Amino acid sequence: TGLLTPIEIDIHTASIVESNVNTIKDGMTLDNLLVHAQVLMTDKLNAYSQNGVGADGTTAAELGVEGRLFKKTTGTAIANDAIPTAYDVITVEHKNNAFRADGSKNQVASGGTVGGAINRYIAYSNVNDVPEITAFDAYNAPAKAAFGAAGGFLTVTLADGTLPAAPEVFRFQPNATEASTTAFMAAVGSSNVTVKSAVSDGTNTVYTLDYQPTGTIQTAITSATAANPLRILAKPSAYLETYFESTNGMVEGVDEVFYSNKIIVREIKDAAKRSSGDSTTSGADAIKFASVVKSGGNVSEYGLTQANITTKTNWIDERTPSFKIGYDETNQRLTFDGLNKDLGKGTGIGFDTFTAYSQKLSSGTNGLGIPAFGENGEIDLTTDAILNGSPFVAAGPDVRAQNKRYGMEVKFDTVANNFNITSGSTGEALAANSAVGVPLAQSASSVAVGRYNFTTTGTVDPTDDAAYSFNKIGKGGNNVMGFPRAGVEGYTPPTGLVSKPAIAAGGEGLMDMTKAFTVTSLANENQFTVVSNGVSALITVPEGNYKGDTLAKALENRINQMVNPISNEAVGGVKVVYDSVKNNFTFTSSTKGEGSLLSVKGALRFGLNDVPLGLGTNAMVKTPVQAKDDLGRPLYISPTGEITANNQAFADNMVQDFYPLYLDDGELTFGLNGEIVSPVNKVKYTGFPSRELTVDFSDATSFDQPFQSLEITQDGFTKGRLSNLEIDNYGSVQAGYSNGQNVVLGKIMVASFANQSGLKQIGNSTFIETAASGKVELGQASEDGYGQILSGSLERSNVDITEELVNLITSQRNYQAAAKAIETTTSMTQTIINIRN
Repeated sequence: TGLLTPIEIDIHTASIVESNVNTIKDGMTLDNLLVHAQVLMTDKLNAYSQNGVGADGTTAAELGVEGRLFKKTTGTAIANDAIPTAYDVITVEHKNNAFRADGSKNQVASGGTVGGAINRYIAYSNVNDVPEITAFDAYNAPAKAAFGAAGGFLTVTLADGTLPAAPEVFRFQPNATEASTTAFMAAVGSSNVTVKSAVSDGTNTVYTLDYQPTGTIQTAITSATAANPLRILAKPSAYLETYFESTNGMVEGVDEVFYSNKIIVREIKDAAKRSSGDSTTSGADAIKFASVVKSGGNVSEYGLTQANITTKTNWIDERTPSFKIGYDETNQRLTFDGLNKDLGKGTGIGFDTFTAYSQKLSSGTNGLGIPAFGENGEIDLTTDAILNGSPFVAAGPDVRAQNKRYGMEVKFDTVANNFNITSGSTGEALAANSAVGVPLAQSASSVAVGRYNFTTTGTVDPTDDAAYSFNKIGKGGNNVMGFPRAGVEGYTPPTGLVSKPAIAAGGEGLMDMTKAFTVTSLANENQFTVVSNGVSALITVPEGNYKGDTLAKALENRINQMVNPISNEAVGGVKVVYDSVKNNFTFTSSTKGEGSLLSVKGALRFGLNDVPLGLGTNAMVKTPVQAKDDLGRPLYISPTGEITANNQAFADNMVQDFYPLYLDDGELTFGLNGEIVSPVNKVKYTGFPSRELTVDFSDATSFDQPFQSLEITQDGFTKGRLSNLEIDNYGSVQAGYSNGQNVVLGKIMVASFANQSGLKQIGNSTFIETAASGKVELGQASEDGYGQILSGSLERSNVDITEELVNLITSQRNYQAAAKAIETTTSMTQTIINIRN
């Protein structure tokens, strides 16, 4: 954490989020883990700043945070079934003569006597089962005659000194249960009302509020039978702040809030600058609570019994922590962020860096991807950089339930004002081969919502035992959500073929993945980009040794923990399978139907560099209609291929329960809704001289609309001539044609040897393997240390320049010697001739 002494955080410790240690060890959801860890981290840092002895502690001085410390007083939990429902005011007796660590008196407010206390007040309200508390510095219960009106605005007249001269806001609370007070509170509410002006005549002060009373409310207050119909709390406290302890907004992206049902009272600013035992009387407390208004009320109802409260000195505000934990959904890793506005240069602390690590590991990362000591990085607090952990896969029954049903969808139609619930697949019970496209028997899919029947008055039908057979529903609507029961008018059973999931099949790998291989971070081969139904992430697989099936499992685990940034739900249900025969990976989505999508991108050696996009489909049952002649008689195809309306001639050759249908040549048949009925398959036309023409009529429609061209596509090319050949760094041989096509003709494989110096040269820049070089390993260029192929470059790695220069010099000298010998011979011959002459 950047402190002089490391702080160890044990996530098995109980917190607001989860108090049962056994449950914590069994596993928590990702959101629970993040909030749980944030609470524990902040608590540990605050305990470090206090060091057991409050603001006088050596650690606080070491941090230089005495001026930023505040006192936090915590009550005990209020039982859920005992939360007060009425308005109340709780008096806080706040000592005003606490001492600083240097021994000087710390007057937290003017007034009061030495050794006495200044009263401050906590306003409690519970409207619509939403408890709220706010601290104020002033309180008064004015007489009914104090209320009036001036210029249409509400006024309150009080004796000077009763409330502060400039209270800023008032908050009203009822002091009686009579109708007039109740009506006033219903109109004004329990929120703060701004004080427009405060004018004193030397005896009384008239407070004019920014509120215009309506009708008889003002009259009702002035004629109320209660002596003090309302209470006023004024001037939000500058020394105390109060709230219910919770995890609201603690971790970005986590919407679930946990409450401890404890009231927190914090002394802030100068009020917090005191030693933990400051008082004028031994054993006296600086904070005391007393319920002052409710008849028979007791502070124990709010968990503020004096003997049970605890007071601590904190440095970090748990609601806006200076150190934050988070989760990077894209890279599936934890993040740690130190806020430089709280810790960096220019603050009272002035740290330069911070870090996080796992102390108990000798090397590597722990189960949450946190690095071991010595492998952790230091993050500069002068920047906005964060500390990233390593990708990790969470496991456990609460994180990824094995029996989770994937693909269910619930949507609300704001136009029709009803719910639509669909299952992961759709279809009716069909026997094998009973319909086109149904080779195997399929079960019926259904949606059931457990519910009770209701009477016309909206109460539960006492005769309804909620048996599933009576309450099961299908796609439609009930009394509450718009779903009719089975057997009730409006019920629609599921129909159609089972929808198909999105399937993305990779290509054949460049190596035999049935055998062990190593995955490293070289060229980012351990990273995979995956998109599943709109949720994308960069999947990082730990470096190590794998086989095809183990790599598939590692990918599947990480893909299924991809988090939707909006719903914060994990993807789940995606299957990754390695086919040892095809030597490739296949990815199948958890959902089915047209909304399903899968996209995968990975290293070429795994066959994942160019994976076709996987899209789900909605299958349909199509029933062809038999053709008939002009007289309405069904037409058949005879064994000789003739079209006939009489099947008696070949009735003996008919297979039982099978009658060959005849559909008119080239005829497209549509239903009443414009859907195509026949043909159901692609039609091949063979009358063309050069090639067959296949036409798919499955998307054709016949609607009553003017003709228009909705889509124009081209899926062919003109004839082309070979114009060029290119070889890229990966060894791909690409042919370019004059029609614009580029076709990969093949790849140049690269051989690698354990000891290249052990190769034997056999001439013409050709080498063969030997026992010294080791066995050849074939691979693709630019992959895993195989080097690159440079097209158009000259090879010279097997030419010894020194040897060639020596040979050149030797040849030159031989030439010079031969030339000299010839010259000598010619001279001698000439001399002999001259002698003879």
